[in-house]
Amino acid sequence: MASSLSLSSAEGTVSPNNNLYASAESSNSSSNNANPLLFPESSSLSTSTFAGPPRLQHRNSGSTIYVGSTMSAPDKDGMLGVVGGMFRAHIMQSADEEINGRLTGMDGVFQEYDVFNDKGFRKKESSSPVPPIDESKEEEKDDASRRFQEKKREVMSKVPSLNEVTTFYRDVFRKSQMESDCIIMSLIYVERLLKQTKGGIRLTYKNWQSIIFSSMVMASKVWDDLSMWNADFSQVCSSFTLQRINELVRTPKELLTV
Repeated sequence: MASSLSLSSAEGTVSPNNNLYASAESSNSSSNNANPLLFPESSSLSTSTFAGPPRLQHRNSGSTIYVGSTMSAPDKDGMLGVVGGMFRAHIMQSADEEINGRLTGMDGVFQEYDVFNDKGFRKKESSSPVPPIDESKEEEKDDASRRFQEKKREVMSKVPSLNEVTTFYRDVFRKSQMESDCIIMSLIYVERLLKQTKGGIRLTYKNWQSIIFSSMVMASKVWDDLSMWNADFSQVCSSFTLQRINELVRTPKELLTV
């Protein structure tokens, strides 16, 4: 009797624990079945058929950062677009100053820099100054406003679009087979040229092609391991003759080494 009591009491102590384990398994199974995100293939998946953790893609030994360009393999198209936008910003600023009568460089005051003028702007263009306005006469006010609007339309019609600047810049870069370093260095050479001449040279619609091309040739000769000869540049960029390229390479070099 004592042994049966002890056995029953022992079974009594074991029985609740077994029920506890069974309820825990039932709870885990029901929770797994209720979460379709963890088990998308079947909503009735049990712990007995669980094959392991979900398979993850794009895993590496470090932090999960994926970049499209690096210093050794930069995004050349993106860099060309950004630098081209900066060149056009200079052109737009010069156009605005010319419209408002504040542009002095490259307009006869610094005639020694006319060498950078593009084809069609090599000679000084004649411009008739706007006469002073007598504010007492409304007719002269209207006439001055009309002349201002006409001048604005004329200047803005000559300003190249962002696509024109970027296309020219990209074509010279690719045809000349330049390295990616030349993209940034050509911008630096242009900025230094504008700063060194203290306003004598401005990037305008009259000279932007010559200045950009000149800076790219200089960047290629300094930073490329195998740069082309000037004669090769004249073959690649047919809009610039060999004599013109020699002139565009020599003049910035003299200005920047002063």
